[in-house]
Amino acid sequence: MNRFFSYCYKFCITYLFIVCIHCYAIANDECTIHYGVYPYYPPFEIVDSDDNYKGINIDLVKAIAKHINCNIKFQTFDWDTLKDKVSKNQLTIVGSSIDDNTLQYAIPFPTTFVQYRILIGKHGTENISNLNDISGKRVAIFEDSIPYRHLLEIGIKCEFVFVDSLDSVVKLIREGKVDIGFIDYSPFEKLTEYKDIQIISHPMLVTPYGFITGKNNPLYDKINNAIIDMQATGEYYNII
Repeated sequence: MNRFFSYCYKFCITYLFIVCIHCYAIANDECTIHYGVYPYYPPFEIVDSDDNYKGINIDLVKAIAKHINCNIKFQTFDWDTLKDKVSKNQLTIVGSSIDDNTLQYAIPFPTTFVQYRILIGKHGTENISNLNDISGKRVAIFEDSIPYRHLLEIGIKCEFVFVDSLDSVVKLIREGKVDIGFIDYSPFEKLTEYKDIQIISHPMLVTPYGFITGKNNPLYDKINNAIIDMQATGEYYNII
Protein backbone atom coordinates (compact mmCIF):
# COMPACT_ATOMS: atom_id res chain seq x y z
CA MET A 1 0.00 0.00 0.00
CA ASN A 2 2.80 2.38 0.89
CA ARG A 3 4.39 1.59 -2.44
CA PHE A 4 1.08 2.46 -4.17
CA PHE A 5 0.81 5.82 -2.41
CA SER A 6 4.45 6.51 -3.15
CA TYR A 7 3.78 5.81 -6.84
CA CYS A 8 0.72 8.09 -6.82
CA TYR A 9 2.67 10.83 -5.09
CA LYS A 10 5.47 10.68 -7.65
CA PHE A 11 2.93 10.60 -10.49
CA CYS A 12 1.15 13.69 -9.15
CA ILE A 13 4.38 15.61 -8.66
CA THR A 14 5.52 14.73 -12.18
CA TYR A 15 2.13 15.69 -13.62
CA LEU A 16 2.12 19.04 -11.79
CA PHE A 17 5.65 19.72 -12.99
CA ILE A 18 4.65 19.08 -16.61
CA VAL A 19 1.57 21.29 -16.23
CA CYS A 20 3.66 24.10 -14.77
CA ILE A 21 6.16 23.87 -17.61
CA HIS A 22 3.32 23.95 -20.12
CA CYS A 23 1.73 26.97 -18.43
CA TYR A 24 5.06 28.76 -18.37
CA ALA A 25 5.54 28.10 -22.07
CA ILE A 26 2.08 29.45 -22.86
CA ALA A 27 2.62 32.54 -20.70
CA ASN A 28 6.01 33.12 -22.25
CA ASP A 29 4.57 32.78 -25.76
CA GLU A 30 1.87 35.32 -24.91
CA CYS A 31 4.71 37.75 -24.27
CA THR A 32 6.28 37.13 -27.66
CA ILE A 33 5.57 39.42 -30.60
CA HIS A 34 5.58 37.33 -33.77
CA TYR A 35 6.28 39.97 -36.40
CA GLY A 36 5.70 39.15 -40.07
CA VAL A 37 8.26 40.74 -42.38
CA TYR A 38 7.68 41.56 -46.04
CA PRO A 39 11.33 41.90 -47.15
CA TYR A 40 10.85 44.15 -50.21
CA TYR A 41 9.36 47.27 -48.63
CA PRO A 42 11.94 49.98 -47.94
CA PRO A 43 12.15 52.13 -45.90
CA PHE A 44 9.73 50.22 -43.66
CA GLU A 45 11.30 46.76 -43.75
CA ILE A 46 13.88 44.88 -45.76
CA VAL A 47 16.18 41.89 -45.35
CA ASP A 48 19.71 42.78 -46.38
CA SER A 49 22.32 40.58 -48.07
CA ASP A 50 23.47 39.32 -44.66
CA ASP A 51 19.89 38.32 -43.71
CA ASN A 52 19.58 41.19 -41.23
CA TYR A 53 16.16 42.74 -40.68
CA LYS A 54 16.24 46.51 -41.15
CA GLY A 55 13.84 49.42 -41.51
CA ILE A 56 11.45 51.71 -39.66
CA ASN A 57 9.06 48.90 -38.71
CA ILE A 58 11.88 46.69 -37.46
CA ASP A 59 13.32 49.42 -35.22
CA LEU A 60 9.87 50.35 -33.94
CA VAL A 61 8.71 46.83 -33.12
CA LYS A 62 12.00 46.16 -31.31
CA ALA A 63 11.43 49.27 -29.19
CA ILE A 64 7.82 48.23 -28.52
CA ALA A 65 8.90 44.74 -27.44
CA LYS A 66 11.41 46.27 -25.03
CA HIS A 67 8.79 48.75 -23.77
CA ILE A 68 6.26 46.02 -22.88
CA ASN A 69 8.89 43.47 -21.83
CA CYS A 70 8.11 40.96 -24.59
CA ASN A 71 10.26 38.75 -26.73
CA ILE A 72 10.19 39.20 -30.50
CA LYS A 73 10.44 36.74 -33.36
CA PHE A 74 10.71 37.80 -37.01
CA GLN A 75 9.27 35.65 -39.79
CA THR A 76 9.48 36.43 -43.51
CA PHE A 77 6.64 35.67 -45.95
CA ASP A 78 5.12 36.96 -49.15
CA TRP A 79 2.35 39.53 -48.69
CA ASP A 80 -0.63 37.20 -49.22
CA THR A 81 0.73 34.75 -46.65
CA LEU A 82 1.37 37.58 -44.17
CA LYS A 83 -2.24 38.77 -44.44
CA ASP A 84 -3.56 35.24 -44.02
CA LYS A 85 -1.40 34.44 -41.00
CA VAL A 86 -2.06 37.69 -39.16
CA SER A 87 -5.82 37.37 -39.73
CA LYS A 88 -5.64 33.94 -38.05
CA ASN A 89 -3.45 35.28 -35.21
CA GLN A 90 -0.58 33.06 -36.35
CA LEU A 91 1.40 36.31 -36.46
CA THR A 92 0.96 39.10 -33.92
CA ILE A 93 1.36 42.10 -36.22
CA VAL A 94 2.55 43.13 -39.67
CA GLY A 95 3.27 46.55 -41.10
CA SER A 96 0.68 47.69 -43.62
CA SER A 97 -1.28 50.51 -45.13
CA ILE A 98 -4.45 50.80 -43.08
CA ASP A 99 -6.95 49.72 -45.73
CA ASP A 100 -7.68 46.04 -45.14
CA ASN A 101 -11.20 45.49 -43.81
CA THR A 102 -10.66 41.76 -43.31
CA LEU A 103 -8.61 42.38 -40.18
CA GLN A 104 -10.22 43.27 -36.90
CA TYR A 105 -7.73 45.80 -35.59
CA ALA A 106 -5.40 48.43 -36.93
CA ILE A 107 -2.72 50.24 -34.94
CA PRO A 108 -2.11 53.38 -37.00
CA PHE A 109 1.13 55.28 -36.59
CA PRO A 110 0.77 58.91 -35.50
CA THR A 111 2.75 59.84 -38.62
CA THR A 112 1.22 59.93 -42.11
CA PHE A 113 3.50 58.61 -44.85
CA VAL A 114 3.76 59.31 -48.55
CA GLN A 115 4.09 55.96 -50.34
CA TYR A 116 4.75 54.98 -53.90
CA ARG A 117 2.31 53.01 -56.01
CA ILE A 118 3.34 51.60 -59.37
CA LEU A 119 1.73 51.88 -62.79
CA ILE A 120 2.73 49.23 -65.32
CA GLY A 121 2.11 48.72 -69.03
CA LYS A 122 3.54 47.02 -72.10
CA HIS A 123 6.99 48.01 -73.28
CA GLY A 124 6.58 51.14 -75.36
CA THR A 125 3.67 52.48 -73.31
CA GLU A 126 4.08 56.21 -72.75
CA ASN A 127 5.20 57.15 -69.25
CA ILE A 128 2.60 58.70 -66.97
CA SER A 129 3.91 61.87 -65.34
CA ASN A 130 0.64 63.01 -63.76
CA LEU A 131 -2.40 61.11 -62.54
CA ASN A 132 -4.55 63.29 -64.78
CA ASP A 133 -2.82 61.59 -67.72
CA ILE A 134 -4.73 58.37 -67.05
CA SER A 135 -8.12 60.02 -67.65
CA GLY A 136 -10.06 58.09 -70.27
CA LYS A 137 -7.80 55.04 -70.09
CA ARG A 138 -8.74 51.47 -69.20
CA VAL A 139 -7.08 50.78 -65.86
CA ALA A 140 -6.63 47.44 -64.07
CA ILE A 141 -6.79 48.08 -60.34
CA PHE A 142 -7.37 46.31 -57.03
CA GLU A 143 -10.89 47.04 -55.77
CA ASP A 144 -11.06 49.15 -52.60
CA SER A 145 -7.29 49.74 -52.77
CA ILE A 146 -5.73 53.05 -51.80
CA PRO A 147 -5.01 54.01 -55.47
CA TYR A 148 -8.63 53.25 -56.41
CA ARG A 149 -10.10 55.32 -53.57
CA HIS A 150 -7.64 58.14 -54.27
CA LEU A 151 -8.56 58.30 -57.96
CA LEU A 152 -12.23 58.49 -57.03
CA GLU A 153 -11.56 61.23 -54.49
CA ILE A 154 -9.71 63.46 -56.97
CA GLY A 155 -12.27 62.82 -59.70
CA ILE A 156 -10.16 60.99 -62.29
CA LYS A 157 -12.49 59.58 -64.95
CA CYS A 158 -11.32 56.28 -66.41
CA GLU A 159 -12.61 52.76 -66.99
CA PHE A 160 -11.73 50.57 -64.00
CA VAL A 161 -11.29 46.82 -64.37
CA PHE A 162 -10.97 45.14 -60.98
CA VAL A 163 -8.30 42.49 -60.42
CA ASP A 164 -7.11 40.33 -57.54
CA SER A 165 -3.48 39.64 -58.41
CA LEU A 166 -0.45 40.89 -60.33
CA ASP A 167 -0.88 37.96 -62.74
CA SER A 168 -4.38 39.13 -63.64
CA VAL A 169 -3.12 42.70 -64.21
CA VAL A 170 -0.44 41.43 -66.59
CA LYS A 171 -2.89 39.12 -68.37
CA LEU A 172 -5.32 41.98 -69.06
CA ILE A 173 -2.50 44.22 -70.33
CA ARG A 174 -1.16 41.49 -72.64
CA GLU A 175 -4.65 40.80 -74.01
CA GLY A 176 -5.19 44.49 -74.70
CA LYS A 177 -8.22 44.64 -72.41
CA VAL A 178 -6.67 47.45 -70.33
CA ASP A 179 -4.12 50.13 -71.15
CA ILE A 180 -2.28 50.19 -67.82
CA GLY A 181 -2.42 48.60 -64.38
CA PHE A 182 -1.99 49.83 -60.81
CA ILE A 183 -0.06 47.70 -58.34
CA ASP A 184 1.75 48.44 -55.11
CA TYR A 185 5.02 47.17 -53.69
CA SER A 186 3.48 43.90 -52.50
CA PRO A 187 4.11 41.98 -55.75
CA PHE A 188 6.90 44.31 -56.89
CA GLU A 189 9.64 41.67 -56.90
CA LYS A 190 7.64 39.52 -59.34
CA LEU A 191 7.77 42.15 -62.09
CA THR A 192 11.11 40.79 -63.26
CA GLU A 193 9.28 37.63 -64.41
CA TYR A 194 7.37 39.61 -67.06
CA LYS A 195 9.87 40.65 -69.73
CA ASP A 196 7.26 42.46 -71.84
CA ILE A 197 5.96 44.61 -68.96
CA GLN A 198 7.54 47.82 -67.72
CA ILE A 199 7.01 50.36 -64.96
CA ILE A 200 5.59 53.54 -66.47
CA SER A 201 5.05 55.65 -63.35
CA HIS A 202 5.58 55.86 -59.59
CA PRO A 203 2.65 58.01 -58.39
CA MET A 204 2.93 59.09 -54.77
CA LEU A 205 -0.10 58.86 -52.50
CA VAL A 206 -0.57 59.98 -48.90
CA THR A 207 -1.25 56.78 -47.00
CA PRO A 208 -2.38 55.93 -43.45
CA TYR A 209 0.15 53.37 -42.26
CA GLY A 210 0.74 51.28 -39.18
CA PHE A 211 0.55 47.76 -37.80
CA ILE A 212 -2.37 45.44 -38.42
CA THR A 213 -3.35 42.47 -36.30
CA GLY A 214 -5.97 39.75 -36.21
CA LYS A 215 -9.24 39.59 -34.33
CA ASN A 216 -9.00 39.60 -30.51
CA ASN A 217 -5.21 39.55 -30.46
CA PRO A 218 -4.21 39.58 -26.76
CA LEU A 219 -1.28 41.94 -27.35
CA TYR A 220 -3.27 44.57 -29.25
CA ASP A 221 -3.81 46.93 -26.30
CA LYS A 222 -0.24 46.57 -25.06
CA ILE A 223 1.25 47.40 -28.45
CA ASN A 224 -1.15 50.27 -29.09
CA ASN A 225 -0.52 51.78 -25.64
CA ALA A 226 3.24 51.36 -26.10
CA ILE A 227 3.12 53.48 -29.27
CA ILE A 228 1.09 56.13 -27.44
CA ASP A 229 3.58 56.15 -24.54
CA MET A 230 6.55 56.29 -26.89
CA GLN A 231 4.96 59.17 -28.76
CA ALA A 232 4.56 61.06 -25.50
CA THR A 233 8.19 60.53 -24.51
CA GLY A 234 9.52 61.31 -28.00
CA GLU A 235 11.01 57.83 -28.50
CA TYR A 236 8.62 57.17 -31.39
CA TYR A 237 9.80 60.26 -33.27
CA ASN A 238 13.45 59.33 -32.74
CA ILE A 239 12.73 56.10 -34.67
CA ILE A 240 10.43 57.51 -37.35
